[in-house]
Amino acid sequence: MHQRIKVQPQIFSVFFLTTVILALLFFTVAAIQPLKVAAQNLESNTFDSITQESMSTFAPPSLPFIQASSVATFYLPIIFKSPAIVYFDNFSDEDSNWAHRVDDGKCYSLYEGGRYRLNVDSGEICLRPAPKDSPAERTYGSFEVLAYHSEGESNSAFGIYINGNGADNQYIFKIRPNNSCSQGGDWEFTRNRNGTKIIVRSGHCNLNIRRGYGSANFNRLKVKHTSDRQITLYINGVQIDTFNEAVSQELTGRGTGVYAEASSSTNIVIKYDDFTVFAP
Repeated sequence: MHQRIKVQPQIFSVFFLTTVILALLFFTVAAIQPLKVAAQNLESNTFDSITQESMSTFAPPSLPFIQASSVATFYLPIIFKSPAIVYFDNFSDEDSNWAHRVDDGKCYSLYEGGRYRLNVDSGEICLRPAPKDSPAERTYGSFEVLAYHSEGESNSAFGIYINGNGADNQYIFKIRPNNSCSQGGDWEFTRNRNGTKIIVRSGHCNLNIRRGYGSANFNRLKVKHTSDRQITLYINGVQIDTFNEAVSQELTGRGTGVYAEASSSTNIVIKYDDFTVFAP
């Protein structure tokens, strides 16, 4: 009997220690859990903050946005609007008022098969204006034409002119697609003021220029002139130059049209299509 009474306190001690250890484990886990949750919240907030900053970086800086929360940002829709076309002529109508069957001793112009054709005599320069008092006449905007070399001397030039004011004042954007370049061709942007021509910008053997003859080798030329005196030049949809004219040098006439010049050795034929003028 005496020995059995001695064993019972031992059993009680083991039970008590086990209970204490379990209680300590429980309180330890309970204390660690809030720290873990806090760490997860901190990690989540940090990730959201970085993500939001990245979105703000790629958003257009000029557009407002609505801040819904610290996590989500809603942006207004982005709408890209092309400049309005104020004038277009694909030369399918002989009554669209370009010079038709006109010979001025330098070149002969006419509508032909949905194209506008210039036959330029050797050594001569030819300018044909878009219809007078039409929406094509403007100082600022974008002016574009499709043109190709049909016949004649390979070193001849052709293109578009803008800001014309009489025969001796205009900007001329022209290319030489079939000159001595093995690839591409030369281009020039010229200011003609009172008959004095100055090459403002130029490029040699530009690869954006298509070489060859006929409508399969057309070149699309575009000049953009804005009211802050900036002029931007494009060949076949590629911007090749942009610059600002000095206040004292800017031409502000309203006439525009097509241009061609023949070398001194032979006559040439240049054809044009899709003459287009866009608002600024």
